[in-house]
Amino acid sequence: MASLPDLQRHRSFFTVVDVDFDIDDLRALVDAVTPAERYPNAEAIDREVVVYDMAIEPSPEQRRAMIEELTDAFGAGPGVVVTRNAVAPDVIA
Repeated sequence: MASLPDLQRHRSFFTVVDVDFDIDDLRALVDAVTPAERYPNAEAIDREVVVYDMAIEPSPEQRRAMIEELTDAFGAGPGVVVTRNAVAPDVIA
């Protein structure tokens, strides 16, 4: 268990102080559109989130393309993806 001085030292981590924040920057991020043509191996784009169906076994070329798409989605795209059927239903019991 952390001692009181440790807790006080880390409390500032959770306190917002002098943050340079521009609401227009946030609005631009929230209003960004995820173009489906940028993610051709995706099953869908749902509410600007890239969705992949992992039940389909991709070819090695598709797998490489999907990895590139995932890298783009996390780095320059919406920052989140959904993977449907990534785990067999009998495993989640």
